[in-house]
Amino acid sequence: MFSIFFTEEFFYFLLILFASMLKKKPSFMQPITLQEFKKLLLDPDNLQIVDVRSKEEHFDKRIKGGKNIPLDELLSHAPNLNHSKNIVVHCAHGFRAKRAAEYLEKVCHLHVYYLKGDIENWEHMDLPVLYGDET
Repeated sequence: MFSIFFTEEFFYFLLILFASMLKKKPSFMQPITLQEFKKLLLDPDNLQIVDVRSKEEHFDKRIKGGKNIPLDELLSHAPNLNHSKNIVVHCAHGFRAKRAAEYLEKVCHLHVYYLKGDIENWEHMDLPVLYGDET
């Protein structure tokens, strides 16, 4: 006999898979380049940046103005996102951000951008980055 352990990550995968099998709707999830994201930063009142990395990763280096909601906590925090703003999710390399955007689009029906590229590229473009206790 064997035991199956469902991790929260596996649960999100099943949730996205199930949602994708439902009636197809036009996709409102869009990748956004660093250059396009830089333009959205010009209107910060209409922008919500969500960092889906771990709390430790976020503390070490983060995009100024970003809110940290680790991927494994996204389900409980999704209702608190401001649906009237442009929502841009990012992570370290783009994989978690894309998964988060898929979830927010399919399950929460939000228009979401996910950042192509990573925070290292962001930093190399001389865009605002905070470290540790900086505010």
